[in-house]
Amino acid sequence: MRTAIYCRVSTPGQKNTTSLPEQERINRGHTATLAWEVSEPHVYREVEGGEDLYRPCMDRLWDAIMAHEIDAVVIDVLDRLSRDEGDVGAFYHHADRHGVTIELASEDLDESEQGRTMRAITGIMGRMERADIRRRTQRGRKAHVAAGKMYAGPHPLYGYLWGDPKPGERTYYVVDPETGWVVVYIFEQLADGMPIRELARTLDARGIPTPFQVLEARGQLPNGRIAATEWSHTTIQRMAWNPAYWGEHSAGRNERTAVKVRPVETGITKKVRKTRERDADDPLRVALPNASPALVSRDLVSRVHVRLAQNKEDSAGRNVDPLATLWRRLAVCGHCGQKMYTGTRAHGEGRWYSCRSRSINGGSFDRCSGHAPTIAAGVLDVAGWAAVVAWLQKERNVERLLAEWQHEEQSTEHSVTSRLDAVADTIAALRAKMDALAETIAETSKGESRRTLQEKLDRYADQVTAEEKKRERLLSEASEAVDHAREAREVREWVRVVARKASTMTRAQQRATLKALGAVATVWRADYVHPDGWPQRYKIRLHWTGFTGQPVTLPAAHNAHPVPDNVWYAMVTPDDVPEIVQEHLIGGRPVQRLVYRNKPGKNKLPRDEHDRPIGRPQREDA
Repeated sequence: MRTAIYCRVSTPGQKNTTSLPEQERINRGHTATLAWEVSEPHVYREVEGGEDLYRPCMDRLWDAIMAHEIDAVVIDVLDRLSRDEGDVGAFYHHADRHGVTIELASEDLDESEQGRTMRAITGIMGRMERADIRRRTQRGRKAHVAAGKMYAGPHPLYGYLWGDPKPGERTYYVVDPETGWVVVYIFEQLADGMPIRELARTLDARGIPTPFQVLEARGQLPNGRIAATEWSHTTIQRMAWNPAYWGEHSAGRNERTAVKVRPVETGITKKVRKTRERDADDPLRVALPNASPALVSRDLVSRVHVRLAQNKEDSAGRNVDPLATLWRRLAVCGHCGQKMYTGTRAHGEGRWYSCRSRSINGGSFDRCSGHAPTIAAGVLDVAGWAAVVAWLQKERNVERLLAEWQHEEQSTEHSVTSRLDAVADTIAALRAKMDALAETIAETSKGESRRTLQEKLDRYADQVTAEEKKRERLLSEASEAVDHAREAREVREWVRVVARKASTMTRAQQRATLKALGAVATVWRADYVHPDGWPQRYKIRLHWTGFTGQPVTLPAAHNAHPVPDNVWYAMVTPDDVPEIVQEHLIGGRPVQRLVYRNKPGKNKLPRDEHDRPIGRPQREDA
């Protein structure tokens, strides 16, 4: 008979012990006594818990039974199959249904009524034992952490050595002089903006050994593991977010769960393991401040995390020029509000901005109400940048914003001055009352009266303290007003420089300028019509919260008839007249764009017999 052998241990720590080989030896010996033939492709060695049957090797064994690739299965004892009586019964039923015999090498449980009853009882006892093992293990782990000791792993964290390396101890780390500097180097390079994948290549080029190569050289590499010869970006990613490196080691940092899911494609229930980091205030996460000395400062870590988030925002994907699209991560869908992503169209159509077909809405996934609009990068990049430059080249735009801000700051400054005077008067009045009350207390001989007056004096003292804190806040606001005035001068000069050099800027400089301005491009479908009745393709907003707090929308609206936001136009003057211009954009095809200029008494375009504007483009060629 073609026989499968199934062996199982519960944890990775048991994988390299004698348990699996011993189970396999016993099973093979039992198969030989039955004169059955072992099917080598169906010898399964599982490293999974026994709480249910959703295990990789068990799934393969299950499929082999269904495919009639085997005639029998040999297992050492019943709890190696599962520690749940329901799962044991399900497996026996599945094997019986497909004519497969199950043999236990170290237990005598036949198919009689008594044997079936004992099999059910054995499954119940296995489940109870598993619960008891878990309870004892968790109790020991909690006692270990309560004593300020870390969970000891098979080897120390990269960059550290065991402070007490004896087996059974291993409760804290000390800095490893051989690898500790590498950790600091990695954090410094990440903070300076080096991408993780490029950093991995740099470490390889410098010949710095990988973590497992270090363990291999020291004879500490776990059995069965192979030392990677190249640095992995995932290794660096994990290091960048491990709080042990900045001295905040904790036990129970990660929560691991297993949930059962049923994919629609297969309809077969599977177990999916998930890992998430617990919150810092979670009672199951215990801080161990003395477990690992800090290799990097908290300030450096903050810079790294900010830079990683920025790199993620700027990333265009692997093997893609990050400057291929100017408005990447700065363009949003006008219909669903989600950020648009960039991709390449077939047939040489270049790169496009596209809204994802789904957006998150109240925890569920709904389709974009605008049916996932797209716009060619050759259109938005050129026209959008031109709109920003045209706005910046008109100093009156920036001067208007700065004038509004300065007016607000002057009124605020006057308000702060008056409030400071009022606070000073209040403090002086309170201190005068306190002095008078203190003299009264000194002249009072009765204890009850003295206590009443003392309580009143304490209340006056609390009021004085509160007013002094209020004065400190007002002084801070006055200082901020001076800083804002300096920022306004700097911004005005910066805008002049940008406007002067805009025509010669590189793509990297253009993108840096857009990010400095807080530019966001909102894109609609090509056939979208503004609520006021004119077609709108996109609009650009500059959100300079640093000194105005108010966003600027480009193109701006003028007089009674707004300019369509789907086209770029020169800044208008009252003496201009409407006109149509033909321009060639990237792609070689002519695109008709409207330059609408207002004139007193002529602020409406001529209309045809259907009352439609003549010459206004109804759809942009995007």
